[in-house]
Amino acid sequence: MAIKKGNEDFVKTVNELLQEMKDSGEYEQLYEQWMGIKPE
Repeated sequence: MAIKKGNEDFVKTVNELLQEMKDSGEYEQLYEQWMGIKPE
C-alpha cells in the first residue's frame, strides 16, 4: 500500500488495523485466500 509521505496519522491507523487483523487471524485468512499460501 502506498501512502503519501508526511501522512503519519494515516500510517499509524493502517498499522493499528493491520495488527488487529493479525491478532484476530483475519490477516492470515485473507492472505491465504488471495495468495494461495500461508504468510511466513
